Order: sequence, then C-alpha cells, then structure tokens
Amino acid sequence: MLADDCSVSHEQLVAIRAAADRALRDGGALGIFPTPVDDIMAAARIEMVPLAIDEGYLAKLRRKAENAGKALLTALSKAWGVFDPRSRIAFIDPETPDAKLPFLKLHEGGHALLEWQSIFGLFEDCRMTLDPFIKAQFEREANVFASEVLFQMDIFAEEAGDLTFGMAAPLQLAKRYGASVYATARRYVMASDRVCAVLIFNPPIEEAFGQSVSSLRRVVASPSFEARFPAMAWPREIRSREAFARLIPDRRMTRPRTVSFLDANGERQEFIAESFRSRHQTLVLLHSVATLQRRVYLPAQHSLSLFEAMPQRRGYLSDDEASAFQQYAAELRLDVTALANLLIVRELRRERLAALRPLHDRDLGGQGKKKIVAHQSDPETKAAFKAHAIARDLKPSRAAAIIFRAELAERWLAVSMDLSQFDSV
Repeated sequence: MLADDCSVSHEQLVAIRAAADRALRDGGALGIFPTPVDDIMAAARIEMVPLAIDEGYLAKLRRKAENAGKALLTALSKAWGVFDPRSRIAFIDPETPDAKLPFLKLHEGGHALLEWQSIFGLFEDCRMTLDPFIKAQFEREANVFASEVLFQMDIFAEEAGDLTFGMAAPLQLAKRYGASVYATARRYVMASDRVCAVLIFNPPIEEAFGQSVSSLRRVVASPSFEARFPAMAWPREIRSREAFARLIPDRRMTRPRTVSFLDANGERQEFIAESFRSRHQTLVLLHSVATLQRRVYLPAQHSLSLFEAMPQRRGYLSDDEASAFQQYAAELRLDVTALANLLIVRELRRERLAALRPLHDRDLGGQGKKKIVAHQSDPETKAAFKAHAIARDLKPSRAAAIIFRAELAERWLAVSMDLSQFDSV
C-alpha cells in the first residue's frame, strides 16, 4: 500500500490555507463552479505551457538549475509537469489525462504561491507525486494547496454536508468542482465529520484459471475514523473468488452492503460499503455501522435518547462565536445540538431570515471556524430549512449561522425562559 501523500503539520496547514484563500480571492474564484483553475493561475501570473517533457529536456533544465546553484527536486517516473519558479512557467505534458489537469495545474501553482518553497530551482511532478508515493515535504504541501483551492476551502464541506451520505455524493461533487472522482472522493472523506473511509484499489489484473486480483493502493480516512479505528487489518489484495470480491464491481457501481474487517485488537467491525469502478481504480466508500446512531440531548428533563442516523443541519461560526454559543447553551442547560435545532424550527415558523441577514451575516473566509450541528428528527425539517434558505439566496449552512448569531445577540430563549413563557416559537 502506498504512503500518505498529504500529511502536513497544523502550522503548515494554516499557512497553506492562507495562501489558498488568497489565490481563490485574487482569482475571483470563490463560489464559481467548476472552480476556474485557469483564472486562478492567470491572477497569480503563472503561465501554463503544454510541452512534451522527455528526459532530454529534463536534463537540460537540470543543468540550468545546477549552474544556478539551486537545489533540485527530482522524481523517478514520467514527469507530468515541471515548474520553473524563476520564469513562473509550468510546463504541462499534453499527454496528462484530462481528469488530472486541474489538480496538476494547482499543484504546480502551489510551488509558486507557497513562498517558502522558493529555495528550489525546479520542480518535477510525476505519477509518483500526484497519485502514489511521496517523500518530499514540499510535494505534500503542494498537494494540500491544490486540494484546498480546487475544492474552495470550506465550501466543499458545507455542500457535501447537505447531500445524503454515499458514493453518489462525490460523483456529483466531482462534476460541480471540475475535479477527478478520485480527488473528490478523498476530499469527501477527509472533510467529513462521519466515521468513514475510502479504500482505493488498483484495476483488476487477470490471473490463471479465470481469476483476477485487485491490490490495495491507498486508504484515506476521516479524522473521526482514524480516532476510532487507529489501525485496521485491511486486505492487501482482493481475488475474484474471495468473500471480499463483492467490493469490486463487475460494472460501474455496487449498491450499499454490509462488510466487516478486523481492527487492531482482532475484533470484527461492521461497515456499510459502496463501490465505484473506473478505468484507473476502484473506490470503496465505507461508513461505520457502530456510528450510525448518534446521542442527542433533548431540552428540559428528557433523558438521553438514541436516534437512527438523523438528518443534520450545520452552521459555521468563528471560534469566539462558537465558544459563546456553547456557553449560552450551557447556561440554558441545553445541549448545543438541541439549541441549534430549536432555533432552526423557530425560524421556519417566524421566517425572520431576510431581516436578520443584514445584521448577522458574516464572511469568515480563511479564518478559524467551528461547526454547530442541529439534528432534526425528520428529514422534512432539513428539507424545509434548505428550501427556506435557498429562496433567500443563501446556503443552508450560512442561513443557520445567521440565526445562531442572531440568538447570541437577542437571547430570545433566555428571555423567554426568564418570563416563564415563550413567544410563538
């Protein structure tokens, strides 16, 4: 299985996200779909030149870099792209698959726009960089930069959260953002608050006696998955006559089905699995069965109850606002999710969003933010709030944030409880 190719420290991530935010804003790309990669590169004054990159040409560039006394980052596979920071030109091999181009262009742009990478005189980015094995820290940083820009920072997570969880979501989002399904599925999992993972298998290789084998290339997991299952005994390969063969579809996709794997303690863990097969790989999306139930605190004297995976509505507040919201909920002796849900239900009845927007709308941009989640007991409430927000030209997550901020300012619920009565909720 291939090594991780996108791990960076928290400090590095903060710096990369700041650079990605500047690139998106300078290119006027926020909220434009598919993500206008060429506009972003033009605003950054990075020229993209299609050029067949052979070993003779690479040798010439390497000699120039060595003569200039610059360090050189090289790779051992066919180069898809080369970036020369002195001329701010990225040479892109015209044979690069179309699905890889947006990510590759932004990856090359990352070498230019991450200012601390200027010590390098030449960057060669190849198959071994963009898909599988990475050793150099700068390459991981460029990969993270490309993902942050291509999926427009937190906008992707907000939109993904509004879709029903499953393989259909990254397929839909890939078209919207102009990204490959592979890159989108990885981002989908890494940005999720669910206990989920995606297994990427290489295309099946035919063997004797009509059998085939698919080897595991990479596993990408959500933060909550890694916390709950720090080590899993994933199958290194799947043969066509084994039990796990049903994960590798004969056609394009499989329906959701239950599958189990052993964890680090030898205990069997159950997952819901969906698969999507393309010419380049098979993606297997997993969701832990054990976490399909969520604990939700209800207002007043209700005891702790369990609900089947409930519809959610989320809003993003700044770190200070989120802390204030949590403290406010504690003062009311409510769980944060219960308070958020109550405010959403109230808004559906009062319809104050248009009036509240000029007072409480905020563009958090690249600054720190936290998610406030409301669990609805029925999908109709989630659908109604989504329609309510869209009718006012707002994303549901942004509309939720507006009503959360309004409550912090107005303290309607606290006042109502002091008066021992409620207004018309």
